[in-house]
Parts: sequence; structure tokens; C-alpha cells
Amino acid sequence: MAQDTEWTPVSHDTCDQVAGPFYHGTRADLAEGELLSA
Repeated sequence: MAQDTEWTPVSHDTCDQVAGPFYHGTRADLAEGELLSA
């Protein structure tokens, strides 16, 4: 499988192609720029 080396974070301007699911209300204390992963 080929790996995509270009990654663009999702924002309000680039989220149209994102199907979800979306999880709101995390209790994590995140700083701006930190990423959530599963």
C-alpha cells in the first residue's frame, strides 16, 4: 500500500470531504495544535 506523505489538517474550510463520525465534548485538556488519534 502506498503511503500519502502529504497531510493537511481538517479545518472548517477543508472539511467537506470528511464523512465522520464526529466526537464532540472531549474531556481531554488539549493545547492548540495537539492532535487526537485513535
